[in-house]
Amino acid sequence: MFKVIPSLWGSIATDAVTACGNSVDTRGFRGVLATLICGASASSSGASAMALTVKIQEAETLGAVGASWTDITDGVINGSFKLSECSLTASGPTLYMSDMYERLDRPNAKRYIRAHIEGTSANAGASLGVRFSVNLILCDPVDTLYCVQPTSYATTNADFTYNVG
Repeated sequence: MFKVIPSLWGSIATDAVTACGNSVDTRGFRGVLATLICGASASSSGASAMALTVKIQEAETLGAVGASWTDITDGVINGSFKLSECSLTASGPTLYMSDMYERLDRPNAKRYIRAHIEGTSANAGASLGVRFSVNLILCDPVDTLYCVQPTSYATTNADFTYNVG
């Protein structure tokens, strides 16, 4: 069982940008897979490059603002919950994807998460149009309330005991 939530999507056509995604309630799930898909749409003024950095942040409350959101680094598997940097140029690559799994049931984990993206252009005044999507896929439900009409079946398998020695 999993739940797919688009956290942040759009396009970037400026020299530098910072954007924050929608808050996602993680209650009821033990894990999350974050995905980044981005592609160059057009070069507005010659050969330029765009780099996107996506990190996942957390907060205690749904309405948290500013410094209440912190980067996820406490007890995470990979040291920090940050996707690989996406670098696109007018000459290629024009499509990029990155993903990362993280546990939500770690000590001191906060209930709400969101994507945070930063984009920078290599050439001031010359930007590359980039379209992107960051999705959060919640997985590994905590309890069976997320199961709908579970069914169990009897097995015809026999148990065997092997004597070794």
